[in-house]
Amino acid sequence: MANRRISLNEQGTISLGRFNVTSMGGNRFRLRWLPAGLLCLVIVSPARAGDGDWPPDLPFRLIAADYDRQLDSLFMAEDNGWLGSDVAHSIVLSDTSTLWLFGDTFLGKVRDGKRIAKGRHVNSTVALRDRRIPPPGGVTFYWKRRLWLNRSLFPHQRGTPGKYYWVTNGLLLPENLVLLGFAMAQNAYTWWVDGTILITIPNPHDPPPDWRPEYTDFGLGDNHRAFLSAVYYHDPYIYFMGYDDLEGQRRMVLARARAEDMLKEKTSAALDYWVEQSGEYAWSSQPENLAPLFVPGVTETNIQYVPQWETYFCTTYRPNEDAILLTSAPELTGPWTEPVVIFHNPDHQTMTYAARLHPHLSTRPGELVISFVTAPQSLDLANEPLSSYRPRFIKVLLERTRP
Repeated sequence: MANRRISLNEQGTISLGRFNVTSMGGNRFRLRWLPAGLLCLVIVSPARAGDGDWPPDLPFRLIAADYDRQLDSLFMAEDNGWLGSDVAHSIVLSDTSTLWLFGDTFLGKVRDGKRIAKGRHVNSTVALRDRRIPPPGGVTFYWKRRLWLNRSLFPHQRGTPGKYYWVTNGLLLPENLVLLGFAMAQNAYTWWVDGTILITIPNPHDPPPDWRPEYTDFGLGDNHRAFLSAVYYHDPYIYFMGYDDLEGQRRMVLARARAEDMLKEKTSAALDYWVEQSGEYAWSSQPENLAPLFVPGVTETNIQYVPQWETYFCTTYRPNEDAILLTSAPELTGPWTEPVVIFHNPDHQTMTYAARLHPHLSTRPGELVISFVTAPQSLDLANEPLSSYRPRFIKVLLERTRP
């Protein structure tokens, strides 16, 4: 059974300690959502959709938010294979193919309507989806196997930080697929973010087993700061939205690099940072006096630009609460609006997290498609509902209230 430790620090923020649980065979088992659990969650009181207190100064209002029944069937457990995971970051590879990234993944069989996991989880899997086939069809999952053992598609590489990776974000550039992940370390007592990893794949249109990945220590990232919560490409720059809690609260911060420089350097040395000093905002080569974008900061999100509204949208959340929040801005540098609740997870148990926008699934301005994950109460998936520990999908409809 999972034991959750919650403490209140001097800044009035909640910290969620790691889950100590035991898997089959007595091995310690640490799931993907744990970094979010370790991060400080700022206690604020956002406006709650449907409660009659929608902020009048927002440039949009909520019309509806509910499960998308077709998309919500996309990542159901396979009869024999992929049973469930989190992250669910999508990258369009072509008109016919979308890549999906997943975190810690259970593999096994479905028996009598229950998920029966086989052995330990693997840290990262992917799926390719044929966009020509309606959901839930067209999905093929991939991971590695060595002899009889299942392994992450992105196994740890000697000379890079940590002991394993959580590959959680990425984008397609004209020359390469670029992926980013947390490099995780652990000992007998705990685990931590030991750094971040950048993976470049020069042949992304080949099947994943034929990829030729190049792994590079990105050179920046720990439990308190990293720049891979979201990535967004606006030629000539790649923007890296990240988290920072060095000033007592978790907030979102921003960096950027020219795409050509990032592909050349392949490390954080190529980054410039959005900073504030004496009321002035500018880009700086040093990550000091970072300008906060909004709170709460999270390890996983995504950015969507709606050109008809000239507006950027971004999701955020507090993992120990049931709400998914939305914020917007005219520019990536801000100003970002106070996040507002757009959806309450009716299946919330211990955590609701990994809320991500998927721009390619939107069909018109004001329509947002968001995935999220419900953490189970225990790690025995056989006794957990099928709604837990798999990506769920909601469709959000907004109306613009002013130009």
